[in-house]
Amino acid sequence: MKLATYIGHLLQEFNRVALPGLGTFIGTYRSSRIIKERNEISPPSKSISFNDKLQLNDQLLLNFIVEHEGIDLIEAGEQIKSFTLEVTDALENKKEISLKGLGLLSKDEKGNIQFKQDESINFLGEAYGFKDVSLPPKKEEEVNIQESSANAILETIGKKDDVKEDTAIADTEIEAKEPVTVIEEVKTEDPVEIPEEKVVKEETITETKEEVVNEVKQSSAPEPV
Repeated sequence: MKLATYIGHLLQEFNRVALPGLGTFIGTYRSSRIIKERNEISPPSKSISFNDKLQLNDQLLLNFIVEHEGIDLIEAGEQIKSFTLEVTDALENKKEISLKGLGLLSKDEKGNIQFKQDESINFLGEAYGFKDVSLPPKKEEEVNIQESSANAILETIGKKDDVKEDTAIADTEIEAKEPVTVIEEVKTEDPVEIPEEKVVKEETITETKEEVVNEVKQSSAPEPV
């Protein structure tokens, strides 16, 4: 089915391609992602879905056929009609139909058309042809080292918490003790210095008093006979 290939080419450039009488293929940008199951990283791509309720006639597919096969619009329209009938008949017989370069179409229990895109094809134009890249496997030793480092960090944090608790308990015990009485040192006044002149005068006065007392004693003593 070459028309399926045409639709796939159009989806690399456009985000919506209608198949008259059947539905519309819709493209949505999908960013790069890591696939853990395969240990791979996938490039940016385009996710393709199908909506059988969205009936359009955008003529993208019609014009593409005319341009690439060099035929007129009527003949191109007949190719689209024939392709649509073939797909519809297959789905009515509950068969899964493979669209080369696009994906798989089928019907669910409710009669809705389901689409599963071909994941081996990147429909994002600027990333077309890009493949998934395998990530280097992690060595078991590196994983063990990382786990050991994480455990060591946790143990260190636990020890710090214990120290903080002990310190808090010690501070509480100190606060519970009787307050310490602080005795302030009493400062004595500096000795008063007596000027030398005053000291000399006091000594002179003392000597004068002693002389007067001696004279009085001598005068009061009886004269010898």
